Amino acid sequence: YLLIFISNPGCAMCRDVRESILASSLLGELIQQGRMKILVLYPDEDLVAWREHLGDYPSTWINAYDKGQVITRERLYDLKAIPSLYLLDKGKRVVAKDATDVREVEYKIMLSEQAAAR
Repeated sequence: YLLIFISNPGCAMCRDVRESILASSLLGELIQQGRMKILVLYPDEDLVAWREHLGDYPSTWINAYDKGQVITRERLYDLKAIPSLYLLDKGKRVVAKDATDVREVEYKIMLSEQAAAR
């Protein structure tokens, strides 16, 4: 799985989502097993603020910014609000879209795992 966490530096709700991800035993187990990567993506252009907050995320997470703001300009993701979570499976198919609740992501993973077991 790839969990794309679209986030802004200093955002209180983003901090809450980050803490929920860190508190999730399911996500932690998948990360530890090498079955999940987390990509924290900053979609805006204030790179000073982005760099100042790099330490807010675990070093095992991939921390990136959208150089040239392609995501926003080409509307690659439906960013109604930030934070936003997108869960992709191993085939890079979207399993969860524009989520903000980590429990929803966990539920989608459990459904995906059950379907794969059949």
